[in-house]
Amino acid sequence: MSTRQIDKYRAAIDLLDAQLLRLLNRRAGILKQLGVLKRRAGLPVCDCEREAFLLARLLEKNARPLGERSVISIFHRIIIESRHLQSSRDAGPNSKIYHNGSLRRARS
Repeated sequence: MSTRQIDKYRAAIDLLDAQLLRLLNRRAGILKQLGVLKRRAGLPVCDCEREAFLLARLLEKNARPLGERSVISIFHRIIIESRHLQSSRDAGPNSKIYHNGSLRRARS
């Protein structure tokens, strides 16, 4: 495989990564609004039934090549971050969360 082919694949991945980030941020905005509504209604952030339904639906829709474990792992992380967004009053575009130094590594 030539360097040109590798660069082509990397460029495609970069575009997909940007799209994923845009979609995750749209999702996060909706979750922040949902968190406000849940607080006003006195509802808990965690809805285990909804989370189980979400994972089951995603596994059903999965067309591969991601395996079941990968889908569960990825979306479990998204669910955890979603809970943080819904429960935090100050998590916004300028808040910084450091997890095992990953943000610092990514920015260096």
